[in-house]
Amino acid sequence: MFVVGADVNEFAYATSAEQIESFSSRAQTTYNQLANNNKILTIAVTNGYILGGGEELALAMDYRIGTPNSIFGQVEVLLGVFPAFDGCQRLTNLVGPVEAARQIVSGEMFDATRAHKVGLLDAIVETKDDIAAFVRKVIKRQVSPKPKAQLSLSEDDEVSLDRLREMVDEIFQKQVAVLSDLEKSQSITSDQSFNICKWLVGVKNARLVALDVITAQLKTDHPTKKSKIEREAFAKLALTPEAKFATQFWLLEKKKYAKEHEIVNDALIKQNLFYIPAIVKLQATTVEEPDQAPSMRLRE
Repeated sequence: MFVVGADVNEFAYATSAEQIESFSSRAQTTYNQLANNNKILTIAVTNGYILGGGEELALAMDYRIGTPNSIFGQVEVLLGVFPAFDGCQRLTNLVGPVEAARQIVSGEMFDATRAHKVGLLDAIVETKDDIAAFVRKVIKRQVSPKPKAQLSLSEDDEVSLDRLREMVDEIFQKQVAVLSDLEKSQSITSDQSFNICKWLVGVKNARLVALDVITAQLKTDHPTKKSKIEREAFAKLALTPEAKFATQFWLLEKKKYAKEHEIVNDALIKQNLFYIPAIVKLQATTVEEPDQAPSMRLRE
């Protein structure tokens, strides 16, 4: 399985909430048919980039295994939106609200080792024999689908989510300062700085809306209501001028300003201001490293 995401052109140029909700609803329906099929067990075997809607597809399956080459990420915020194929609720169900929020709000890509550590992957495999061995374990019921994470927010979880929200605003202000410095040093022009800043506004808005969605979904136990929350918030956000600019800028203007993007991204990454990597510390310290050999690490 190698999926770098959905075709964003389907919503990037939409003119109504109905069009965008229909886009999200079709994917939710398709993925739900896969997730709710009790007649067969499904296994996502991943290799390469599994991003955005591709990761949401993997989340709809009973098991997920990946090679050391697998790269995961809910990168939608970088386009000014957030996961809307039931990715918010499924990722929360799998890894818990704080880790789900960290992944979605960050937009960061990460490797198979990290994915296995936080519970996104059930096993890391290196050969076809490893895959066959995992399938045999599933058939013999020696490994079960990961149970739902604890979905009620503890006081520590609430503090973590509140701090995450604060970090989104803090980091945006620091990003703007970096752009100002680059403009003053004539590394980028004022027009380029303005456009990149507009893109970052769309990213910030998407991060904050994603946090609102995850928080709202935790207030209901009904999957269909959670789907509606995700779908409606996505449609509302995607129609905003900031989100439309962010999506189109990422798709089109990024190529036009490739050199300037590289300069800005390098500056932001050096100062830990691109993917909000500090958020990793919120929950990662509570997850133990697997003991199994790298060639076949199973989550029993």
